[in-house]
Amino acid sequence: MSIAVLIGKNVKGDITKLKTNAPILEIEKKDFSKFKTYSVLILLTKKILSRKNTDYKKVLLFTKKNNIKLIEVAFEKSNISQEKSFSEAIIHGFESNTLKVIKKIIRDLEIYK
Repeated sequence: MSIAVLIGKNVKGDITKLKTNAPILEIEKKDFSKFKTYSVLILLTKKILSRKNTDYKKVLLFTKKNNIKLIEVAFEKSNISQEKSFSEAIIHGFESNTLKVIKKIIRDLEIYK
């Protein structure tokens, strides 16, 4: 299973501690075409993005169109909208342990190809 990480602009400094082979791209670049061949996309932000956020909508459209599973991960506890989520998982509120959680997700997904 191929995994890629998409990060928000507020996470840029924190991501240097994530030592993994998964490719990393910023949401602001908006060139998701590199990720068409991946089967799982991890969206990493400070807080869970609003379902009405334009960046979230673009990521969601891309993942649906290319049949990619989306996992949303946020450092801080977030108020999640009651609207239906199309993500496989939403994980938030782990603060400094968030990168450990992501490493574990990536490792487990690679093991259970």
